[in-house]
Amino acid sequence: MSGFKFDLVKAKLLAIARTGVFVNFSPSKVDDTYNELKQLLINGDSIDIKDVYDLYELHVYLSLITNHDVEAKSYIDRIIDQFGDENSQRITLLKSIYYESQGSKKEGASILGANKNELRLSRRLLTYNRENLKGEEYVSNLVFYLNLQPADLIAWAELADEYAKLGHYDKSIFCLKEVLLEEPVAYPILYKVGLLNYYLFLQNFKEAIVKKDALVELMKYLVDSRNSWLRTIEVCKDHKASWLGVYLICNQSSFNDKLDKLANVKEFEKYKADIKRLSGPSAQKVMELNNITEKELKTLVL
Repeated sequence: MSGFKFDLVKAKLLAIARTGVFVNFSPSKVDDTYNELKQLLINGDSIDIKDVYDLYELHVYLSLITNHDVEAKSYIDRIIDQFGDENSQRITLLKSIYYESQGSKKEGASILGANKNELRLSRRLLTYNRENLKGEEYVSNLVFYLNLQPADLIAWAELADEYAKLGHYDKSIFCLKEVLLEEPVAYPILYKVGLLNYYLFLQNFKEAIVKKDALVELMKYLVDSRNSWLRTIEVCKDHKASWLGVYLICNQSSFNDKLDKLANVKEFEKYKADIKRLSGPSAQKVMELNNITEKELKTLVL
């Protein structure tokens, strides 16, 4: 692995580790990330010590998800040997998750219960009670926790997911932007911001809407969505879903027809010029990345 590629892969994996987005990865993407991280660590003698901890921690999580339990335990031991575990909330969290994965949920909870005054562990205790709480109750608990511990990026990402499940896409976007303040090139988060803005558009779009002000608001959702996806593509140039998203925005025929009926509106003219400029390249890139025909392209959805 060349030095340049090594640094890119390391930066990507650190962003994944620090935002917790791996919990939403597909099984195949988890496997790919696990193998990529394993290879990085094999060649990682030059990794800065402050980054080593985050990457080891990520490797524990990915090993558990991919059923490499022995490897997960060995990396927990490696973290303890290298960094110690006295009063470490992060190591306590790792141990509790490991015990839970081995079917020892009671033992995992008891480790947390011994540190009830430690804020980061309170979020983990919340997850143990997740199945007993309704969506709104769990959200309330996460909000309370984040008021006390606002720097917990994984909690912000988790709260974003909960809001999205409830259809509160605007609140979910706010949470993800809190993550981006600390990790501005975390492209999985950038993609999700784009997707949620797209959902907001779909949630609010109605065929009966014809007034300029209402169309301007809808257009803003699409512009924010497009910009997030273009930013994702800046960071990860072949991100398939983002290219598809840009293509779908350019080809929102029902919405675009409404704009065409309103002449000489400055905001709409710029928007239409932008989508015209992006329509061809985005269509070509989606076909190229997915190895499909133009006919097949028209059947794709996010």
